[in-house]
Amino acid sequence: MILTRFILPSLFPQYDKIIMCDVDVVFTQDMSASYFALDAESPYYLAAAKEFRRDASVADLIETRQIWAITAGMPTSRHFLSQEQWQIIYKNPFNTGFVVFNLKAWRAHNLEEQCVAFFSQKGHGLFCPEQDTLTLLCHQNILELPSTYNTNPCDFGVKEHSRHQGIKDPKEVIMWHFYSADSDKPWKPENFHTAQIWINALLHTPFAPIYFENYYNWLKDNNLRAHFVRFESLLTKRFLMGYILYKIQRIAKRSWLKFCLWWKLKRLS
Repeated sequence: MILTRFILPSLFPQYDKIIMCDVDVVFTQDMSASYFALDAESPYYLAAAKEFRRDASVADLIETRQIWAITAGMPTSRHFLSQEQWQIIYKNPFNTGFVVFNLKAWRAHNLEEQCVAFFSQKGHGLFCPEQDTLTLLCHQNILELPSTYNTNPCDFGVKEHSRHQGIKDPKEVIMWHFYSADSDKPWKPENFHTAQIWINALLHTPFAPIYFENYYNWLKDNNLRAHFVRFESLLTKRFLMGYILYKIQRIAKRSWLKFCLWWKLKRLS
């Protein structure tokens, strides 16, 4: 799905601008201002915020990417990109977890074809394929958004983190982005204790009962009874009523399917 970013102008020919974000995000404020910040008549191809990186040099960046690639079982050669290209990625640490695209400018400069062609040639060696491609091809025409549009909770949780220089209060954050290894995603049961922002948002969706049932089963299977205290703190009356309704609906659905199967077999016999 992330590669659809390259073909948005073709997918949505009726629009001049569009917002696209990752799925591992939580919005806590209105993000509409970002849409109007990017003028479709401007030369900017897209608008995005920069992410925090710990790499102190281009060499550090290359080494970090090679470690990631080895962990993911990907090719590790640094020669997929030139030194100049690595320098561009290092100096432009944009994160494409939240992007406002200027589709009008993309069409005018045939950027869709350029992205597809570049990715076809280099994509197999890029750990962040769509992000690196967009950075390399668009870095001179990217409107930088405030970091409030792309903040990692892990970064903000460190008091001395440089992220606090731009964001004084977590209430200012518009979008929290859980960009990290797959094992650190907030929906993983083992990350329950560090995913409070995500869980608070989950409680307002119809998916909460499914998640908490899976989490409860995970606790039992792993004999982690000490974590039940944290789990029980979220079991409000409203949630419990929703969970009871969820269980009733599941039972009713299974019963209906069994009845339909029985009725069909009866008619065939």
